[in-house]
Amino acid sequence: MRPPYANYNDQVRSAAYFRNQSRDSSGTSVTAQQAAYTNVANAHPNSILVLNRETYAMTL
Repeated sequence: MRPPYANYNDQVRSAAYFRNQSRDSSGTSVTAQQAAYTNVANAHPNSILVLNRETYAMTL
């Protein structure tokens, strides 16, 4: 979940967490993110809108 203009606060973070929408910004590995995406896509949900973007490994 990414709010418009990156406009978020603790309330938005909390709501995203409880809806399990915060994995990509929580430091989850690229492999885990790809697996989560694949699991959702394979379920063929009709209640969500998925926005795809490139995923890169973190470099620290």
